[in-house]
Amino acid sequence: MSDQIGHDRTWYVYRMYDVGGCLLYAGSTTSVPRRTAEHRPSAWFRHVSRVEVDEYQGRWRAALAERAAGPGRHGGLRGGIGKSLAASMCDEELTEAMSHAAYAKETNEALSRAWGVSIHKVRQLRPPESDPLARPRRA
Repeated sequence: MSDQIGHDRTWYVYRMYDVGGCLLYAGSTTSVPRRTAEHRPSAWFRHVSRVEVDEYQGRWRAALAERAAGPGRHGGLRGGIGKSLAASMCDEELTEAMSHAAYAKETNEALSRAWGVSIHKVRQLRPPESDPLARPRRA
């Protein structure tokens, strides 16, 4: 799919660390040099001693990795898949995202709300027994 969401583009998740290894900032972008230049005026940027970058095919895979990295000490979003991104994803991509460590502990209802996907669709893609808070079924 070719669109503004970036399914057909290479995305990068970058993590900026201080000398002690503390995560200062994590984000995703299609251009690490551009984002680094945008961070440069920030007061915290002078503490950056190391930047790690990973490459992903498609925005949604980068969003999962960004969420898994978590926010740094000086910001960055929690990352993850939002409603507009989820709306552009096919069922196979949504299913893969639901099983990713970044979302494995989210309830089906929480995923439905966060992604703007009907609860029926979520349950179709991830059955209730896979829901981390699902109640055991009685025999």
